[in-house]
Amino acid sequence: MSPRRQAWWWSAWCFVVFGFFNSCAGHRDAQTTGDLLSSGAWTPSPGLALSALRAAGTDDGDINRYLAYANAVLGRPYQGYYVRPLEGWKVDASVLATGRDVNDPEATPPVRPDAPLVPYRDFLVEYPPGFFLFAVPPALVALDLDGYRVLFSLGMALLLTAALAACARIARQVAPEVAPSLVPWATGMVLALGTIAVRRYDAVVALSLCALALFCLARRPALAGIAFGIGVAAKGLPLLLAPLPILFWASRRRWRELWIASLAACLVGLLIGLPFARAAGAQMLDLFAYHGQRPLQVESTGGALLILGRWFAPSSATLSQTYGSANVVAGWDGPLRVAAGLLPFAALAGVSAWSWWRMRQAANDRAAAAALLRGLCAALVGLMALGKVFSPQYLTWLLPLGVLVSLLDGRRARVLLLIAFALTQIIYPFAYRFGLANALHPAFGLLVLARNGLLLAWAAWLLRPSAPTEGPAQSRRLQKVTPSTAPSGR
Repeated sequence: MSPRRQAWWWSAWCFVVFGFFNSCAGHRDAQTTGDLLSSGAWTPSPGLALSALRAAGTDDGDINRYLAYANAVLGRPYQGYYVRPLEGWKVDASVLATGRDVNDPEATPPVRPDAPLVPYRDFLVEYPPGFFLFAVPPALVALDLDGYRVLFSLGMALLLTAALAACARIARQVAPEVAPSLVPWATGMVLALGTIAVRRYDAVVALSLCALALFCLARRPALAGIAFGIGVAAKGLPLLLAPLPILFWASRRRWRELWIASLAACLVGLLIGLPFARAAGAQMLDLFAYHGQRPLQVESTGGALLILGRWFAPSSATLSQTYGSANVVAGWDGPLRVAAGLLPFAALAGVSAWSWWRMRQAANDRAAAAALLRGLCAALVGLMALGKVFSPQYLTWLLPLGVLVSLLDGRRARVLLLIAFALTQIIYPFAYRFGLANALHPAFGLLVLARNGLLLAWAAWLLRPSAPTEGPAQSRRLQKVTPSTAPSGR
């Protein structure tokens, strides 16, 4: 691909994540359009179609939550619906909302605190302390919810763009043949996923993992540890992926780099988390209790199975709007909850064993790095699709790392991932807005199972015995020049 064409695709990416995704309607305008469409008292027109399209992109539920947390710690008026202790999150949201639009600051008068609140002590925050690094800065500038949404989304778009730039550098080293296709495919994937890619702060995880992989390959262990530490401090989940970079360094016998990266990650975690832990005391542990007590979320595989069961027994499962999400509970969900607690770790163990095998047989650092990329993506899918919570924004973790790995594997992998991304946007926001999720309609369960099944199939395809260890052309050259020493892939 020519430099001019490559620049065009970078411009298209920036237009989508910085411009198109932030051209949606404000909160009140979106509500007004939704009420008009629901009433049926409208006539088709280009203006109405444009308003409906802009309203469809409005997604500020979690944005309002972020703003409420940020305002609370800044001592500013905040939305009390979101700022509550652990016990408050166990109450069904339908009881607390009482028919109001809880995301509309004008419909729910704010709480005016006498002093800044201490997170984790005065109210529960379901995110690790690093969350505030990304939630507070936009609140210092924004004048209202719509302004905060735009600033926050622009920040996440910037992080996603940095992740894509890091992934492009990895591609040029690991598989230069597919590097020109990375940005075009990433642009298509982010369009398929939708605005949620920049409406949650999961772009932090995407950048953390891409930077980790890049610095592992570049032999910059301190920067790799810092990138990983920030991801863990912000989201927590990357901690479960720690075995994979450890195995990478161990397979290359780079013990010094392993220790440097581990020390850097621990220092970053302590630097970010210790002040919050000291201020909150023992109540900091409520963060772990919150996630440990959550029921099966409607987009989890276990939750989808319960929803699908309603096709045969409509009263077998019910909706529970607790813990800040839509969940499904049933009298017989115990085994599914146990499985959702064990299967992600079993998948992680299996992926780690596969990664160790492939890294040990890798002929060079590029091949070992390719195995690391595959392992990270497959482990992420296992944690998403087999756990008890699968929020749609989790797919942002695979932008753009999963896109690069799909390019290494050819058309089938790309199509599987693209369809999974598109199904996710159908699930959220559209299936939610049409009431299928809250109604626990069996069709919603089918959609979720199809998406989760596609992701698991994609991950399994990445780990097949014949998966290439480098870019396609590189592998062919290695086999042609040194057939006796080239990695067999079996």
